[in-house]
Amino acid sequence: MVFRTPEPLNKELVGFDLGSEEFRFLELPDCYLDEAFFFDIKAMGGDICLTATFRDFINVDVWIMKEYGVKESWIKLVSYYEPESIPASPFPVPLAFSKKW
Repeated sequence: MVFRTPEPLNKELVGFDLGSEEFRFLELPDCYLDEAFFFDIKAMGGDICLTATFRDFINVDVWIMKEYGVKESWIKLVSYYEPESIPASPFPVPLAFSKKW
């Protein structure tokens, strides 16, 4: 179980390990430490999924944490931008990813 801390400018995730019943902080990928962005977290395929939407609401990165609690295990799945001709969704959420197109 993972959730954001309540402070709006705090860029930390708090995880609760159901097995050990302990809270711990999870680190974001380094590229976001000095950036202004909004993020959302979800479970996707048993992994933690981070969606980072930058302040312009056009550029979006989607990351997966492959090994719970290991900062180096963040993998960027996709980066995309929403063209200005398409109304931007302030908080897009991925539904699924496939290795096959």
